[in-house]
Amino acid sequence: MIPYILLFAIPPIVAYVFCSASSKRDKMPKVAIAVFFAIFIFLLCVRDKSIGIDNRNYEWIYNRVSSVGWEHVPNSFELEKGYLYLNKIVSDWFGSYQALMAVAAVLATIPLVIFYVKENKSVVLTIALFLVATPFTCYFSSLRQVIAIGIAVPLYYLARKKKLIWFILLVILAMQFHVSAFVMFALYPVVNTRFTEKGLFFSIPLIVAVYVFNEPIFNFLKEFVKDEYTYDTEQTGAFMMIILFALFVIFAFVAIDEKSLTKEEIGLRNILVICLIFQLFAPVNMVVMRMNYYYMIFVPIALSKLMQKPRKGFEQVVKLASVVMTIFFLGYFVYEGFNGEDMLHTYPYKFCWES
Repeated sequence: MIPYILLFAIPPIVAYVFCSASSKRDKMPKVAIAVFFAIFIFLLCVRDKSIGIDNRNYEWIYNRVSSVGWEHVPNSFELEKGYLYLNKIVSDWFGSYQALMAVAAVLATIPLVIFYVKENKSVVLTIALFLVATPFTCYFSSLRQVIAIGIAVPLYYLARKKKLIWFILLVILAMQFHVSAFVMFALYPVVNTRFTEKGLFFSIPLIVAVYVFNEPIFNFLKEFVKDEYTYDTEQTGAFMMIILFALFVIFAFVAIDEKSLTKEEIGLRNILVICLIFQLFAPVNMVVMRMNYYYMIFVPIALSKLMQKPRKGFEQVVKLASVVMTIFFLGYFVYEGFNGEDMLHTYPYKFCWES
């Protein structure tokens, strides 16, 4: 657990030391986030293959693909072709599964580094939210999906600039690594729709109905997706995340001054709403929560930006909320590391040279 604690403890200290001069203090948030992701990428690249429940299966796939000729790669597995070709390229160039984990980590996180360094407004809060409100542990287990998730960042910027053709092409590219990336088609209207407080008020009955009837709705929708995503419904107990996202949405609409928000900030607030809607189906089937991962990576930036625009009379409430959320989420992250269920087998951390 110590490497994970150092992951969030070191960046603010390093940033403070290197940016203590008054002329450099404005660079402190960018430096802290850059250091955080540098450590994050390092931990992903040098983790042992036993870290992450999916790694053993991915290693078996890698060994199989590396043993066939290029002409047989597309038919070597019933998996996305982009991921299979990536396996073959890494096996030819580097010859080890450890290298594939490292390459996947870099491809998955570099877009996040650029996005978080550019957009971050509150370092410690952003880091705390990233550890809890994003698919943090998924990065230590998955390879295919996290690469696709990384592509969500350039998709976000394309959607903001209304580059529809390039947006569609990039979603298709993401689907070559994980077919669930098709859910990112919704990102374009989500980012460009002006969803107001009145819109949320009138949507509350619909949101409640979706939650109440989430199982029959899910059973209907799964008829239209690929077989690997048509698992039977199951009770997953993902209620805490529903409460969390509901609180985020309420906070973003009640405590934030809507009139001062830019189009970009409204788009980020819309992403909070879509995260809540996706999460309403998570108690029925965890695969829906995995589809939510594409939107969850925007949550820390959305909240850190929105909290810069408090509604009149809510200034102290927002400041207090920032402190409380930071302390709570960092504490929760540490607690889960020591006492959580560890569904993805990511705790305790183990370096590859410790095998």
